[in-house]
Amino acid sequence: MIDSRLFEALFDIFPDAFSATRSYTEYSYASTEYGIEVRELGTGTENLADNILHTAQAMCKGDIKKGLNYLRTFKKKSVQKQELKAFNR
Repeated sequence: MIDSRLFEALFDIFPDAFSATRSYTEYSYASTEYGIEVRELGTGTENLADNILHTAQAMCKGDIKKGLNYLRTFKKKSVQKQELKAFNR
C-alpha cells in the first residue's frame, strides 16, 4: 500500500504522471524442437505515477523522508518532460 503522503507529494510535484499510461503485451518464450515458441499471455496497462510511487515506497523502508526526497527529483519541468518521453517509448 502506498503512503498517502507520497501520493500527495507526487500529485503536487508531477501531476501529469497520473495521466501518463501505456499498454503492454506480455509474452512467454519456450524452446521447442522447432525453435523458440512465442505465446501471447495478455495485455495490460501501466501508469507512470504508479511506477514512481512504488519506487518511492520501496526507498522509504520506514523513513518517509527518503521517499519524499526521491519525489523531489521530479520537481524540474525538464526532468518531467524527460520522464514522460522515456515512459512513452
